[in-house]
Amino acid sequence: MRILLIEDDEAFHYLCQMAFKRAGEAVDLTTAFDGLEALAILRDGETKPDVILVDINMPRMNGHEFLQEYSQTDPGNLPVVAMLTSSEDPRDRDPAMRYPFVKDYLVKPLTGDHIQHIKQIHEAVRASTVQVLGEGRLEERQS
Repeated sequence: MRILLIEDDEAFHYLCQMAFKRAGEAVDLTTAFDGLEALAILRDGETKPDVILVDINMPRMNGHEFLQEYSQTDPGNLPVVAMLTSSEDPRDRDPAMRYPFVKDYLVKPLTGDHIQHIKQIHEAVRASTVQVLGEGRLEERQS
């Protein structure tokens, strides 16, 4: 699984890598220190993540600003986005969960249960995308 972690704490980057390793998940982890860097990585096109984990409180462009900007991108084949933050405040959670591509709101630290949940969400979204694409192809053949 390819993951883009948007988080301004370099130590947390390492802790996330270790959490995935302990959970037995082989991941390709790309990191960005804020929303601006993440958008540049995504626009570059070299990194196509399956999952994006987003913190809220970051310099330059915070998680909410990232979500707003990200929502303007092409909606086709968007990766699973989950918030991964220390904030349990509904004033942070509610606006983030209004975006249809945000599938979960996780409170730090990243745990094995979080990782399994992220993996399940990714698999479910991927399966529904394949099913929709399959139905689309079927409709094209019938016309």
